[in-house]
Amino acid sequence: MSNLTDEEVVHRLGSTSPETADAAAKEVLNRGERLFELLLRLRDNRRPFAGRALLNPDASILMPTPIEGFPLPDSEQERLVTVEVAALYLISAAFYRDIHFAQAPLLVDLEEPREKRRAANTAERLDRALRTTEFWVTECRQVGIDTLRSKGRAPLDDGHLKWF
Repeated sequence: MSNLTDEEVVHRLGSTSPETADAAAKEVLNRGERLFELLLRLRDNRRPFAGRALLNPDASILMPTPIEGFPLPDSEQERLVTVEVAALYLISAAFYRDIHFAQAPLLVDLEEPREKRRAANTAERLDRALRTTEFWVTECRQVGIDTLRSKGRAPLDDGHLKWF
């Protein structure tokens, strides 16, 4: 992957090959903040992310895996990791310098009461995460990721969201 352009690496996040998608995710993390703008262009890419590299191997969580010709039930749709979700997650992973900084790429709404919180990639949460991350990336471009790290300002903080 190191011989590919930044655009080619980001494009391969959408591969249907788990090995290719995982290799692209790891390369995105290696390249870091210079890919943030390209990752944000994956907005609305609702194709399933084929890789498994984003799931923390120490976490005990099952994620739905879509199979062509067999649509996921509605109850599983909000737990699906899409290419769009993978891109947002990788921006946070670059901030934390760790692909397994969370258990899974599922959003948790910190504005909900603790007892009602659940991990889910709802349309509302994704929209809020995208808007917040876009603003954060603009700030990152201005002051640098090290400054944001030193302030403890993660990409989803202003959206009152976190990864599960």
